Amino acid sequence: MGASASSSGERRRRCGSAAIVADTVSEHFDLTIDGYSHIKAMLPTGKCATSPPFTAGGHEWCVDFYPNGKLAAAGDADMIQFFLRLRRAAKAKAAAAAVVAQVRFDLLGDGGSPQAGVCSGTGRVLSFAVDGRGQSMVIRRDAFEQAGCAKDDRFTVRFAVTN
Repeated sequence: MGASASSSGERRRRCGSAAIVADTVSEHFDLTIDGYSHIKAMLPTGKCATSPPFTAGGHEWCVDFYPNGKLAAAGDADMIQFFLRLRRAAKAKAAAAAVVAQVRFDLLGDGGSPQAGVCSGTGRVLSFAVDGRGQSMVIRRDAFEQAGCAKDDRFTVRFAVTN
């Protein structure tokens, strides 16, 4: 496109603008553990309780809760671990491919807001495969229990998934 001239001989410029916007969806899932001490006593290291499936970004996810850690050999017995995993991708063709997502997790306080300084984190951007690689959140049990996080033997963790 050329510049146009006005009757006075002055040239006009055309300017434009554009934006590139990522098409992302951010959703969260709150997992409440009720009866923490009983669950901890029932499930040995390496055994988990699994949340009901939930949908975020059109994909189906779940959280595995290991009250005594996931791996005995790794010394996880003194840890509380959550493992977010992809159960089903949104589209059939995506089922064979990886789903890229960022995960944030927060231990929630009484009012439903994140508890500062106890447990929260911004997850890395990861590629999730169906029932494959996931995102772990690990909490030292002694710090968790000394901070009084399981008030009335109950606590809630929020998993925010952006993809």
